[in-house]
Amino acid sequence: MSGMNMSRFAERHSSVSANSGAEFGEINRIVVQNGLLIRLIGDFASVWEHFVSLEGSFRPYYCEGPDSDCPLCTAANELSFSDDKEQQDIGRNIRAKERFYFNALDRSPAGKAWHEQNGKTKLLAQSEKSSSIGSMLFKAIGDVVRMRQQQGQDPDPNGFDLLLQKTGTGVKTKYGAQFTGDVSALTEQELAYEQYPLDTIARVTPRSERDAAAAAVLGKPAPAVEPVEPPAAPAPAPAPAPAPAPAPAPAAAPAKLNIKPQSEHQDTTPKPDADMSTTMTVPCSNCNADMQFSMEDSRDLKCHNCGTVYSHPAKS
Repeated sequence: MSGMNMSRFAERHSSVSANSGAEFGEINRIVVQNGLLIRLIGDFASVWEHFVSLEGSFRPYYCEGPDSDCPLCTAANELSFSDDKEQQDIGRNIRAKERFYFNALDRSPAGKAWHEQNGKTKLLAQSEKSSSIGSMLFKAIGDVVRMRQQQGQDPDPNGFDLLLQKTGTGVKTKYGAQFTGDVSALTEQELAYEQYPLDTIARVTPRSERDAAAAAVLGKPAPAVEPVEPPAAPAPAPAPAPAPAPAPAPAAAPAKLNIKPQSEHQDTTPKPDADMSTTMTVPCSNCNADMQFSMEDSRDLKCHNCGTVYSHPAKS
């Protein structure tokens, strides 16, 4: 298991303390509630989320954050400094908020049974419709990590259980996290659970879509999309020169016939596969060797051992 990227985790925690529900098919979530017991597993990912109202409906757009050249971040800043109160509100509402993505294990008995049966993790989420958590809960988890680090303990949250807290409702909702004291190692089975690919889930919205959304909230014409010229077709290759006609093959020499004249005598050597219905075996009267011959072959017999010749019995 690769574990948490602690340097990047600390960097983001410091940034959040000082100051995305991306679309991804079917997702199993652990929704944060007061008293939820979890274990984070694997690394984390983050992305910045704009919620923009266009044509009467809200839609999330994701970017690299205010320090990037995101057109929606630029539009939010521009509207925030407007003299018009309504424009200022729009700028404040569409300002990007950082979202954090974690694979997690539900440490309740029912949760452990679910993970064991399905062989996979869940995404930690603040609601049934999201797949991430916000900066308040991330900071609370980071505070536990920092406390462990200051105590000289392993700060990686892959190595201990967390008790999450949630109080209040709506804009008054508060999130917190506590160290439970459980630092038991995950089993080999738990470490092998399938995890969600966070870098794929926490992906940035294409620039062209963010450009169009920024133009809409600013009341400007949508930027023209430059047509992409299809690549020029390559010039046809010159036709290959015709291959020279093959030279006529030399006249074949007349085949030599390998015809051997038939012997005037039968071969009387006994053969184990001979057809006994058409052959006979008799002893040679001179050397007493067994001679096997065919009754369907009228040639005379010649002993294969001593060479004595006999007339075929059919001729007698």
